[in-house]
Amino acid sequence: MKRLSLLLTVLLISLVVFISCGEAVPAPAPAPAPAPVPAPAPTPAADQPQYGGTLRAITTALPANIGYMPTMASDGQQRSSMWAERLMDVDLKGDLVPCLAESWNTSPDGLTITFNLRKGVKFHDGTDFNADAVKWNYQLVWDAKILPDNQFLQSIDMVDPSTIKFTLNKPNSIMLMALWRPWMFSPTTTQTNGKEWAVTHPVSTGAFKVTEYQRDVLIKMEKNPNYWREGRPYLDGIELRLVKDPATCSMMMQSGQADMWIQATVQESADLRDKGFKVLTGVSTFNVLAPDSLNAGSPLADIKVREAVEYALDRPAIAKALGFGFAIPMDRLAPPNTAGYDANFKPRTYDVAHAKQLLADAGYPNGFGTTLLLMATGQNLGTVIQNYLNAVGIRVKLEVADSGKYYAAQQAQGWQGLLLTVVAISPEYSVAFTHHFSKTPDVKFVSLAKTDQFLALVDKTLQAKDTTSMRAATKEMVTQGAMDAMIIPITNNPVMTPVQENVHTTYTQVMYWTGWKICDDWLAKK
Repeated sequence: MKRLSLLLTVLLISLVVFISCGEAVPAPAPAPAPAPVPAPAPTPAADQPQYGGTLRAITTALPANIGYMPTMASDGQQRSSMWAERLMDVDLKGDLVPCLAESWNTSPDGLTITFNLRKGVKFHDGTDFNADAVKWNYQLVWDAKILPDNQFLQSIDMVDPSTIKFTLNKPNSIMLMALWRPWMFSPTTTQTNGKEWAVTHPVSTGAFKVTEYQRDVLIKMEKNPNYWREGRPYLDGIELRLVKDPATCSMMMQSGQADMWIQATVQESADLRDKGFKVLTGVSTFNVLAPDSLNAGSPLADIKVREAVEYALDRPAIAKALGFGFAIPMDRLAPPNTAGYDANFKPRTYDVAHAKQLLADAGYPNGFGTTLLLMATGQNLGTVIQNYLNAVGIRVKLEVADSGKYYAAQQAQGWQGLLLTVVAISPEYSVAFTHHFSKTPDVKFVSLAKTDQFLALVDKTLQAKDTTSMRAATKEMVTQGAMDAMIIPITNNPVMTPVQENVHTTYTQVMYWTGWKICDDWLAKK
């Protein structure tokens, strides 16, 4: 009985405690589970593109016109690959591949070239890229007579909003490459703001759009958020800054203030290379001597004399002395990996005795005096050439001219003796060579003779029905020019671009650096 009373008392006390507290005492909480450890972020492979970052590029010259094709100089056309696009791109082999045009075809008679345009592409101002915009852009350059092979174009016609047709007055195998050159800019923005505004405000379809332009200071670009290539661009932006002094450019690279030095000077490039920097190289132009062979009274009208000039030059030594390991001696009229290169051509290599014998055979056993016309930028090379030619009896006087006098002599008035000049290298070598040496060249060398055999091969090249036959004819044409000693090649002029180790760029990879596919460039995280 006492045990029962005790039990009831304990239960009563427990009930009082429960009521007075207002709630039950909870059971002990289980121990918390350990927080999950986040997985480490994957590290991109060293060769895989990464997003982000601003590419800080420097250059010793900025273009004055970056958005209006009819008045755009060559420097603006070269740099426009950073913010503008064309109908076609150029691949690593120098072949044309789709860009703003998805495809194209040439009619069997070679008189029409039709482009099928990419749909859904917008200019930076939000307006549509279409056939009307293409016609407007090409009409501008055609009217301004700056479209290569301008004279072969008969009409530009919009077939429908996504199709544009070019009609020629005669077949021309290199016209497709001529049509590659114009950049596409927004007609709406240019017409609204005027051509003077457009000069410094490019509005195109590119992966980057210009947000700031300061003449002779810098160009700033930011990524195009509506770019049509999926997943591109990788970079957030680009800053292209003018730094005129090469020594300062070099110091900026060494101190990490710049990521890339576009088209650096040869001596500073060699110095940076020796310090361990990557120096990218590409092709540009090559140096040649052009004789006044059209002048019947000139010693250089005789092929034996022109051959003597070539045998007198030690081109490997010249390249080594002036090229700092970047220049390549040119013993043919086309560099390797171009359609004009003939591996079977037997070059005229350095041979002083043979040069003197050729001069004697031509009636100049004691040599002769002549002049070498050049600009100040070529004076070092001119002095080296002068020394080599003097050694075989060709007494050379250097005539250093300003650009006005120089180009007047080359293009209109003619020159006496030798002219030190350059020949451009294009993705399609037939374009470069015919633009310099056809019957109606864009770059005129008015004192230069061309043989009938050579001009017949120019016609064969231009009238070729397809790319394969055009390239075969190009090799014949260029080889004939070399056999004629029409011009004397010396060394190439490489494009040198030092970059920081984390820079991954397509610059200099294509045959012609205006094909820079900058949407594929990226920066590895440091």
